[in-house]
Amino acid sequence: MQYITPLAPAYAEVFLLCMVCVILLVDLFLSDEQRGITYALTLATLGGCFLLTGYSGSAGEPYTFSGMFVADLMANVLKLGVYIAVAMMLAYSQAYIRARGMFRGEFFVLTLFAVLGMMVMASANHLLTLYLGLELLSLSLYAMVALQRDSHGFVSGALFLCVGVMYERVHSRQIADYGGVVNKMPVFAALFMLFAMANSGLPGTSGFVGEWLVILASMKVSFWTAAAAGSTLIFGAAYTLWMYKRVVFGAVANPHVEELTDIGKREMFVLGVLAALVLGMGLYPAPLGEVLHESVNEILRLAAPGRKLLMGF
Repeated sequence: MQYITPLAPAYAEVFLLCMVCVILLVDLFLSDEQRGITYALTLATLGGCFLLTGYSGSAGEPYTFSGMFVADLMANVLKLGVYIAVAMMLAYSQAYIRARGMFRGEFFVLTLFAVLGMMVMASANHLLTLYLGLELLSLSLYAMVALQRDSHGFVSGALFLCVGVMYERVHSRQIADYGGVVNKMPVFAALFMLFAMANSGLPGTSGFVGEWLVILASMKVSFWTAAAAGSTLIFGAAYTLWMYKRVVFGAVANPHVEELTDIGKREMFVLGVLAALVLGMGLYPAPLGEVLHESVNEILRLAAPGRKLLMGF
């Protein structure tokens, strides 16, 4: 137990995971007319996480899980922003979700899992923790947004490959053991930046297309719904850039980093192909949209009869 205590910095994450289990169980016994209970529990979960995150900021030691997880000021501020943005999104999109037949426990649980992924990534102090947060976020998005599923398949794979490239050379998953990578691997650092920003929804990359379509759809409900949805881009970019800065920029903090050499031809080929796909989907997404039309229209037929998918490209 000495390796995982104290758990105070991760109380919010543990609480959210427990509440997801509770919401799943409660939702099994609710009729469609009683889904408001699931909705209220979801908002209460975000509120509880807000309070626990504030408590962890004053709990003293910010590290837990053998230093792999940190709840410092930056991480806590990002988490508080995520809670507020997601709560606003749920509040303003309630009528839209009901109209589309998505006002169910599955939708709220996937939303909370996405929040958990963002929380874990914000507190990542180790590459394994970053893996976990990225997968939690990506798996939730796979199930929620059809276009984002394919985009994150490329971007997540590219990010995992970038992490593997660094681990193969440094043999450490501690973020603190990196820093100054750009001084030794400029080409790799540029590709890593592209994939990190694609994961945040940078315009011109594959990650932006799905995010933009979600915001456009939100505008049909209200401006404030779209603003709440758009704020997630800001918070996503904030914690991604924060992670990138700690790993790539700054002074060289590890003798192994000092000995790094840039990526070779094989790694350059693989990362180059992924970069081309990420940019290609972002600059010209029409072919992918045409492929998705039939399957997504079928989903819309089941969720909202009489409606058709209108792609904006």
